[in-house]
Amino acid sequence: MKQSEKALQEDIVTWLRLALPHALVFQFARPGGHKALMGAVPVGCPDLLVIIPGSVETDYELPKHFFFEVKTLSGRLTIGQEAMWARLGNAGCLGGIVRSVAAVRKIVVDAGCEPRGGL
Repeated sequence: MKQSEKALQEDIVTWLRLALPHALVFQFARPGGHKALMGAVPVGCPDLLVIIPGSVETDYELPKHFFFEVKTLSGRLTIGQEAMWARLGNAGCLGGIVRSVAAVRKIVVDAGCEPRGGL
């Protein structure tokens, strides 16, 4: 069965909160809810911002920030999202366009963050 973007985003947020309990997870807009935020966030702003604080508990000297744009397997970026990802990439930001929880996990692990309990 094909998963909706809303369901996928909720699965990703649930995984992030379980696997990275010290992380701050911000959803800028749920799928279909972007119009309500017109002017509140820049055009093309990714769906999720995840901040893993630097601390003794996480063994990270500095915080790590990730941006995630959630898309279904057939989902495409808007022109505004393409422009935003070019800006984020040029700024050296971590994250990416993700289509599964596994894709989020890979980005997080590749950045040196270990999910709790092998999640």
